[in-house]
Amino acid sequence: MACAVLAASLSGLRVDELLPGHKPALVHAEQTVRHAADLMTCTQADALPVLDEDGRLAGVLTAADIVAALAGHPAQKDADMRPQAPPTVLPGPPPRRSYRGTSVP
Repeated sequence: MACAVLAASLSGLRVDELLPGHKPALVHAEQTVRHAADLMTCTQADALPVLDEDGRLAGVLTAADIVAALAGHPAQKDADMRPQAPPTVLPGPPPRRSYRGTSVP
């Protein structure tokens, strides 16, 4: 209940009310990746809005995008085309066949 009350009270606020005195960090499409990475480091942001030459939102640059570029993975136009992470293999024995999704005590 406490979480629901808090969420309801936040839903009426404007985004700029959560950032008093802070100018939002953003980059323009023609700026360098180095500039974007420096800005993300200084502001501790994981993502930056990218504006086109007309000042409209062109996209969002994320830290994951920068890491992928450094790793030599080409940028994907479609998010569904991004490489999928390998399935996580948890240590320990596999679940019993009678496992029906109930929690383990």
